Amino acid sequence: MLLYRLMGLLLCSAAATAGCVRVGSAPRAGQDAGADDGRGGALGDAPRERTTVDGVADGVRGACKNLQCRQMECPNGGTTSLVGTVYAPNGRLPLYNALVYVPNAPLPPLPSALTCDRCGTIPAGEPIVGALTDAHGVFAIKNVPVGPDLPLVIQVGRWRRQVTIPSIAACVENRVDNPQLTRLPRNRSEGDMPRIAITTGICDNLVCLLPKLGIDPAEYGISGQNRAVTFFAGGRPDPGSVALTRFGPLEGMSDASVLWGNLAELSKYDLTILSCECSEFLENKGAAAYDAMTQYLAMGGRVFGTDFQYIWYKNSTDLALRGLASIPGGAPPAENPVLLDTSFPKGKALADWFSFVRPGFPYGEITCDKVFDNFTSTMPPSSQVWGSSPSIERTGIHPRFITVNTPAGLVASSQCGRAVHLDAHITPLNSFGPFPSDCAADLEEGEQVLAFFLFDVAACVQEDSKPVLPPIL
Repeated sequence: MLLYRLMGLLLCSAAATAGCVRVGSAPRAGQDAGADDGRGGALGDAPRERTTVDGVADGVRGACKNLQCRQMECPNGGTTSLVGTVYAPNGRLPLYNALVYVPNAPLPPLPSALTCDRCGTIPAGEPIVGALTDAHGVFAIKNVPVGPDLPLVIQVGRWRRQVTIPSIAACVENRVDNPQLTRLPRNRSEGDMPRIAITTGICDNLVCLLPKLGIDPAEYGISGQNRAVTFFAGGRPDPGSVALTRFGPLEGMSDASVLWGNLAELSKYDLTILSCECSEFLENKGAAAYDAMTQYLAMGGRVFGTDFQYIWYKNSTDLALRGLASIPGGAPPAENPVLLDTSFPKGKALADWFSFVRPGFPYGEITCDKVFDNFTSTMPPSSQVWGSSPSIERTGIHPRFITVNTPAGLVASSQCGRAVHLDAHITPLNSFGPFPSDCAADLEEGEQVLAFFLFDVAACVQEDSKPVLPPIL
């Protein structure tokens, strides 16, 4: 017992003038040091029985365990806090709704198969305190354990990285300002990454988004290779396109039909990114592909697509998914910019986030390379419209940015998958040189919005119309 008290006194010494006391203590006689009463708490709660440094019970349930024993009780309602910003792997783009927490046990490996990742659950590693990032990518965690070498987990879906904060001072705000410390992993040696399948497309080739986001080129590969990112060749209306023939080391990529034509192949990937193929390009799809994509989404898969990739909803074998919108298709032009819907919490967060990362642009407006009028209406609550714009050839204001949780039409507690469709082209017609060296370094306006949705679709599933659900800690 004396040793535990001495540890508490040492941890408090840095804040002695503030009068802090150690909240944790050694277990009482007859009590297991690892015992837990099984009671969870809301974000930031610590429903554990603790004693102060002098051994007097403070009335909170449960004995402290591991890092809990380094939490401090500060005077005058103060707290020990940790504040920082979460970034994409490039260390430059701040991320909204990222989870940051202090684990109290080793992190188990993430499941290798598709899982049903719903928001508002308990993260891995027995977390004790944590927070979600706001629309500026900022997190603020209260009641952080004091002392050296604090483990910190940064997570967005299957992007997960554990870092170490060198030192936490008691009863003050501790800031971490190094973007390289609070960014998501660039490769799997730094942490966990989702398995990503991406198809090429001449009209809206999304492949340059990956190096711009900072994903390590060592993680790029083709089917059969053990890489985080696997490239597939989408439709080729122009077989001589430079965008496809000068694809560097990825020239051996399989046709996209190999990806979406077989559920077993599709299910290898947590996230599928589908570039526009310039048309519906029905010759590389078919009933088996539509059925595989529908099942993939129902199992927890994530899909991101632009323009003609609406085909997966229009031709879905799931009547509920097919019926979530009216999709005449054909890619007639629509007006730019897209006007964001800020009437629901996550829609306002997108507008606030974009205003922060792209200052000087009109609030709530996003200009893409091109905007199309494939969708004329949607069916809430099966789908959520994030942005709309007026039609040019048809009458009315129609949806441009749409998300849907799957299986479509079910209650949120029964949904596992998620899809995002941007009825637009994010990048100009691509005829770049060798990939990835010929990709520009910075994200364009439309690409920044694509990045927002890319991390959003990769995250846990919840009802988009409601405020974000914090995890249970």
